[in-house]
Amino acid sequence: MILLDDWLPQTYKLDRKDIEIRPLHREDYVRVPIYTARWLPREVFERTVFSAHGYASFLQQNAGVPLRCQNDRFHGFYQSGQLQGFSEWKLRGTTVVLNNFFLNDAIRCLGVGSTYLQEMLLHFSKSGISHVSLDVFTWNQGARRFYERLGFDSEHISGWYELELEDAASFEVDSYDYNGIRMMNWAEAKAMNQCYGLGSFTLQGAFGEEAVGLLKDQYYRLRGEALRVKQVVLALQQLGEERKVLITDGNPHCTSTAMKLVNESLRMRRTLTSAN
Repeated sequence: MILLDDWLPQTYKLDRKDIEIRPLHREDYVRVPIYTARWLPREVFERTVFSAHGYASFLQQNAGVPLRCQNDRFHGFYQSGQLQGFSEWKLRGTTVVLNNFFLNDAIRCLGVGSTYLQEMLLHFSKSGISHVSLDVFTWNQGARRFYERLGFDSEHISGWYELELEDAASFEVDSYDYNGIRMMNWAEAKAMNQCYGLGSFTLQGAFGEEAVGLLKDQYYRLRGEALRVKQVVLALQQLGEERKVLITDGNPHCTSTAMKLVNESLRMRRTLTSAN
């Protein structure tokens, strides 16, 4: 059984220096996109939610939820009261996802990262977590080796593809009745996008449901499988917005010279054994 209240420990003290790990202070969420931009190449950063103009404010709003009710949590790494790094964890069923992790040079060289992650893995195993997963970019071989030393195994590589919406219309494989399509939460998604630079809505039809993400005023974020459904692409075209399509979950079934490979990520996973 997963212990929801303490699946991620609130405070953790390292046995060295004056480094304390605790929930990220509300005012320090503004540092998350700034620190992330330090290690991500600009062309990759601009295609992530971290680059959204209101991403930090979005995180601060979420931080207002009582900690025991949060499935997405941040740890801040504080040295003499100054933020030197952070980690972002997401609880998804019995799996915990390490979504983002950054340490300044001042503490990275002290072995803080590996010590911290080893302690978190032990804590997760005691809390009923079965797996921990994360993504590393294929060009970041140092990170891959780091996580391999911690017992993570490589699973699969996902391609990030970008293409024009008008070109996506030529990729359909399955056809459904366009008249039966419904667009859910579009107004809310637009409002969030204007406020924070991100948002999401849902398309419903004979094909089922398809979630569509909004990223700034530039992208619709879709699953690769969505390109198989003509009505999904047609519905997006009807919105009349000049956005490109961004796919980050792997190679679509169809290929085209119109699809530009912009990045690749490697999924890594570690299976945990209960320590109870």
